[in-house]
Amino acid sequence: MSSVNESGQFNWTSRRALLASGAAVLLGVVAVVIGLLGGGAAAGITGTVAVVGLFVAVSGRLTTLRSERWAADTSSPEVVVRRNRVVVRRRDAFSLILFTLCAAGTAVSVAGSADTPATAAVVLAAMGSATMFFGLTGFSCRTVVTADEILVDRMYTRSVIPRNAVGKIRRTDSGAVGITVAGQAAEIRMPTGVNTLFIRGSWDYRPAEARALGRLQAGLKAIPAGPGGGDQVVVRRRVVTIALTVLAAAAFATDGVLLLTHRIS
Repeated sequence: MSSVNESGQFNWTSRRALLASGAAVLLGVVAVVIGLLGGGAAAGITGTVAVVGLFVAVSGRLTTLRSERWAADTSSPEVVVRRNRVVVRRRDAFSLILFTLCAAGTAVSVAGSADTPATAAVVLAAMGSATMFFGLTGFSCRTVVTADEILVDRMYTRSVIPRNAVGKIRRTDSGAVGITVAGQAAEIRMPTGVNTLFIRGSWDYRPAEARALGRLQAGLKAIPAGPGGGDQVVVRRRVVTIALTVLAAAAFATDGVLLLTHRIS
């Protein structure tokens, strides 16, 4: 077996994981012996290396097993057709959790500082901006399948792909499903899984892409292609999400400037 998989990650086979774990345990024993002989500092360093090595081996093996499982996934999920369309939403659990925490924190903080309007304004500007940002990363990306076209909504752009121009659809192992379009060299990327400003969920790529690809293929099967739709991909800016991002950034920046210049106490 190759030492790396298709995603460029190290392949932790059972043999490799056992060898690394055994070496870590042996190193742990050495650390205990050193400690008994009075080498406190050396024992601590050796023990730390042993613990880290054991953690890497075990977690690496679990990651490899997970990747192999999702690489072989061929499930075809059921989809719901509403108004002659199927919606495949991006599942970014990290953004949704932070959105919920920020929204709850904003509400509690503003309510707690209701007697001091200036403080409430500071909290609302700072926490509200974070809430809006994570709401955008968590909810704004989706793909809509209709009889005439596929709409791929990213955070700031929308790609309109005619159904009769859609070619191969594949997993990319990089946080997106790739859609090949006839007459276009670059494929359209449909965002999936965790991929925010602060974290890229490489551990989430395969399962997220497998789910999204399955739902997209099921949607294409559930809604047969119609005669219309044209033959050119159109990319449009999403004015609303751009405006909301600018508003959130402006509120956060203004809040910071006022705090730094001591105009808010």
